[in-house]
Amino acid sequence: MLGFWLIGIPLCFVLAFGADMGPRGLWIGLAVSLAVVAIVLLLRVRWRMRHLPARVSVDDEQEPPALHEDGSPKGERTLMQEAIDRELNALEGPAGAERGA
Repeated sequence: MLGFWLIGIPLCFVLAFGADMGPRGLWIGLAVSLAVVAIVLLLRVRWRMRHLPARVSVDDEQEPPALHEDGSPKGERTLMQEAIDRELNALEGPAGAERGA
């Protein structure tokens, strides 16, 4: 919020009235202040993430489970596989029943 008040409003007035840009200057000032606020927030989040404590393994004897690309444990069906099966069953519904009879 301070980014809009400290950067956006003064910049809007400078561009709109000082540079004679009119309403276009108001919008450019607001867009620039929005970009500045986004960059500051991004840097703040990255700084906080860098200072997170590392994960501590309590039981070193147990190996972590093998994971699929989507993060689900191997040996279990993934959400994508279940969704595909549901779609195939829905498509084969009445036709599959006729073939089996």
